[in-house]
Amino acid sequence: MQRAITQALPPWHDQARDRKFLRAIELTYLKPAGSQERAAERLGLPFGTYRYQLGKGLAQLACALWSREMSGEADSHQP
Repeated sequence: MQRAITQALPPWHDQARDRKFLRAIELTYLKPAGSQERAAERLGLPFGTYRYQLGKGLAQLACALWSREMSGEADSHQP
């Protein structure tokens, strides 16, 4: 699963306004900070703002993964 997430994320690096959402996902799931509170601290954000950015990032990630699945790019046989 982490591989699919990582493959779906790279285009976000080009969009400055979406980087904050990517950072929330990274510190929560890909390079965990230990807790969501700690992730918010590392990002220098109030906890509510961090949760908003994480939710927005997860919604964008879900759309990206769904698009990959529907276009046939996803290989469900890969671990």
